[in-house]
This record gives sequence, C-alpha cells and structure tokens, in this order.
Amino acid sequence: MMTPVEIEVLLHYYVFPTDHPRLNTPAVKEAIRKWVREGIFEPDTKKVTHRGSVLVKMLTDTPMPVRSWKDPR
Repeated sequence: MMTPVEIEVLLHYYVFPTDHPRLNTPAVKEAIRKWVREGIFEPDTKKVTHRGSVLVKMLTDTPMPVRSWKDPR
C-alpha cells in the first residue's frame, strides 16, 4: 500500500533531479526511507532505480476508473 505522499515523492524524484520542496518534513523523510528500503531509490542520491521506474510505469499505465450502470436484477 502506498500513501499519497509516498506516490508524490516518488513522482517528484522521477521527474526532477532536485530536492523535494518539503524535504525536511517527517512525512517526506519517511517516504524517502521507505523507497530506499524497497530499492526504489538509490540510498545516497535519491535517484530512482530501474525498479522505481517500473513502479512509475505501473502507476501511469493504470486506467482511469469509469462509471458503469448495472441492472440489479
């Protein structure tokens, strides 16, 4: 399970080579620690690994939900 902050941190470092704007907040620090533990970020650089790139691709390939109407009978 991923929190919205974890997803946001992942996408930030996937797109930008700069520090996260809220780098010193507890939630962002914990998200970075989690991604390093999971092998999604390189430990010292926060560069997204190949595994992290695959995770981003999985997230971006997820289709948007659609509403469907079903007959309840």
